[in-house]
Amino acid sequence: MKAISIFLAMFILVAAAGCSQDGPAMRNGYYSAVARQPDSDGWKHFITLYVYNRKIVTAEYNARNASGLLLDWDVLTVRRIKQSIRMHPSRIMREYTQELLNMQSPENIRRIPGDNYFYDRFTKLAAAALERASAGDRSVAEVELSYGESRHKHNPLP
Repeated sequence: MKAISIFLAMFILVAAAGCSQDGPAMRNGYYSAVARQPDSDGWKHFITLYVYNRKIVTAEYNARNASGLLLDWDVLTVRRIKQSIRMHPSRIMREYTQELLNMQSPENIRRIPGDNYFYDRFTKLAAAALERASAGDRSVAEVELSYGESRHKHNPLP
């Protein structure tokens, strides 16, 4: 337990050192990006960020199907993804979101080992939302995501 506490403290220090105010100025407000089209299983990935004082202070990343159901609420889909990548999808989405809050940039986020489903989508959506935040443009960014590549590598949703 002590080792975990030390590791977390070191991680926070490193993350704080990596955060810089020298980047492009972001305007306060909510900024969103959404996949232009759903993946082959009908999920449209999205991210919403809240920026305050040039920092991302909250972020939500998820996917929604045509009926409005969030991916992490769909028990059957969660089970299929978890079987394929051996990790709960909600945990992966939360970890990427937390890293974005810590690092303040999608370029600095590391891929979670075994995840070939969420990482590329998350980083592309986050970059598009941050681009809008830098411009102060609160319209929702539509992002072209390539679903085929990840699906053929690990096929998380059989």
